[in-house]
Amino acid sequence: YLRDRIFPYRAGYLPGERREIENNLKDGNLAGVTSTNALELGIDIGSLDSVIISGYPGTIISTWQQAGRAGRGDEESIATLIALQNPLDQYFMKNPSKFFDKSNEYAIIDESNPYIVSGHLLCATAELPVKVEEDERYFGKDLGDVLKALEKQGLVRDTPKGWVYRGKIRATEAVSIDNISSEIFKVICDGVLLETMDRPQVYREAHKGAILLHQGETYVVGDLDLKNQIVDVVKDEVDYFTE
Repeated sequence: YLRDRIFPYRAGYLPGERREIENNLKDGNLAGVTSTNALELGIDIGSLDSVIISGYPGTIISTWQQAGRAGRGDEESIATLIALQNPLDQYFMKNPSKFFDKSNEYAIIDESNPYIVSGHLLCATAELPVKVEEDERYFGKDLGDVLKALEKQGLVRDTPKGWVYRGKIRATEAVSIDNISSEIFKVICDGVLLETMDRPQVYREAHKGAILLHQGETYVVGDLDLKNQIVDVVKDEVDYFTE
């Protein structure tokens, strides 16, 4: 059945689950996925034929990124944007040239932002030792302070050759390219880790009594421990949802 060959996908899934879904999609074992914008960046799925985008993503560049998940090989592909009822979606439906003739938005960032610098440093120290005196020109004058903060978190250490990465997972997996929140909550059912969420997502979706969907199954949030960053859920079949 087709329903058995379409899987959900989102960033909160455990790395092993995400890789399994991605590989099954690449190998043709899955016909498709229903996804959040987790597939928008940093993942090459391979030979997808079609992308259906439900609602304008909010920026032109995000729309092209999502549409670009298909057609990465030599075969033809199609991307379809289904507009919602909000004014921005309807504006582009009535004025398509405003979308197709306009360039992508400029990405404006503060290169001295310590959250951004720390992510760069984790990846850099995993490649080569970083030396404060020599590398301040790349990472800014606060390089030493950021390294010491990362050291307190057990992510880097100082060696005679320079600062090196010491995290338990790959540096690239420790750094999110679309979210700077470092507060990760664990969603647990009967002692088993189901997925992870950052704090903003927990506030939006995982309040006590909320319904969470995971791999097609429904779970009810029984307890939210903000101090220990744990969302305790119970598997249950319900005929309603929360948002």
